Amino acid sequence: IRTHAESILERSALPDESAEALRALAEVSLKESRIAEAQMYADNAATAMPDNADTRILQARIAHADNRDDDAVNLLKTAIEIAPDNPTPYILKSAILLSFLDTERALADAVKAYQIAPKNCHAVIVYADALMANHEFAKSIEQYEAADSFCTLSQSALKNMAKIYEVHVQNAEKSCKSYQRLCDLDPENAYYKASRDYQCSAAQNPAQE
Repeated sequence: IRTHAESILERSALPDESAEALRALAEVSLKESRIAEAQMYADNAATAMPDNADTRILQARIAHADNRDDDAVNLLKTAIEIAPDNPTPYILKSAILLSFLDTERALADAVKAYQIAPKNCHAVIVYADALMANHEFAKSIEQYEAADSFCTLSQSALKNMAKIYEVHVQNAEKSCKSYQRLCDLDPENAYYKASRDYQCSAAQNPAQE
């Protein structure tokens, strides 16, 4: 990818081609944790095409990787202004706001992402995460279950599902199954094993729960 992108930069003076090549180089550098290099390429891409939402999203991802989340949020706001029907900046902004525990604003962005792309796996999951953070547990589990029908759920999403089933919905059978899936992903995790055993026992012996 790096060689191909560099060859494009050498032979092309078209802003869109240059910006695409620079974004590719920034992606490679970001994947290699070369943050300063990724920043340079992304900034050059923004200079070549200042009104490109993908570049602003990439700059935000780099800022987030560099623990500059205020900058990341501002860049995502710019991306939303450029491309208001793109769910990605809403998804990323919601996730960052959730990490700040700014749950109400996170939910607002998650709702917007979900409205734009209700079958986008990341949009559905961040919506479920934001609902959970706002203590809307019934709606949250509904969205996790919907995502589970067409997505490969992350360990984090499965853990949230298990906890909602265990504590808020109090469905030991479904909690048991969720913890079993977590054990399949992380067989050495003692917490998952203990929670699975307890919830599975409660599901088999509801009178003793």
